[in-house]
Amino acid sequence: MLRVDGLGKRYGRTPVLSDVAFTVGDGEAVGLVGSSGAGKTTIARCVVGQERPRAGSITYDGVPVGRSRRHVQMVFQDPRSSLNPRWTVRRSLREPARNFGLPAPGADLVTQVGLDPALLDRYPHELSTGQCQRICIARALVTGPRLLVLDEPLSALDLPLQAQILDLLDELRRERGLSYLFVSHDIMVVAALCDRVVVLQNGRVVEEAAATDLLTRPQHPHTRELVADTPRLRYA
Repeated sequence: MLRVDGLGKRYGRTPVLSDVAFTVGDGEAVGLVGSSGAGKTTIARCVVGQERPRAGSITYDGVPVGRSRRHVQMVFQDPRSSLNPRWTVRRSLREPARNFGLPAPGADLVTQVGLDPALLDRYPHELSTGQCQRICIARALVTGPRLLVLDEPLSALDLPLQAQILDLLDELRRERGLSYLFVSHDIMVVAALCDRVVVLQNGRVVEEAAATDLLTRPQHPHTRELVADTPRLRYA
């Protein structure tokens, strides 16, 4: 479904990404992990068309990803700053539908992400952080995407809420046949949801493997560091 090939990116004279390549299959969840500054968010922003790579290509079903915006949507790191504070939940959900000429979503979408439809007429400041993130997930689903790019979607949440959102994402993936590109610095979070994991260091892919193999038999020194530095069984 998604193919990233030879991706390169610079900010000024500073290289950020170098020859990054990976794929995401239909119905597959792939994790991007690495320490801060590895280039994870830059890749995510390139995939959804928010940034242009200096080199390489990104295609969705064989078509340049910029032409597939409806089918590739993003969930951001900070749910509160992702929502317009002057808009109700209802308007935030209607906006992407309006942008693509689609029917306004109904209350069933809010229910599907585990919220009461009574929240539709509330504003972000009237919601908890966890509720805001569920709304952001619902908003990403409005256009009927096949691929969600999730950029550190748990980092603003405490551990119990992280587990709840992981369960929600797993359920949505099964019910809707979604594919995920899941960005995180936490390899245990990624392994709890993803089929495969791509490990980045200094803008390069240093290892790629099935999630279970990566945890039990990491090959690259940086992968071993990430596994060793992360508490085990957090999301069992």
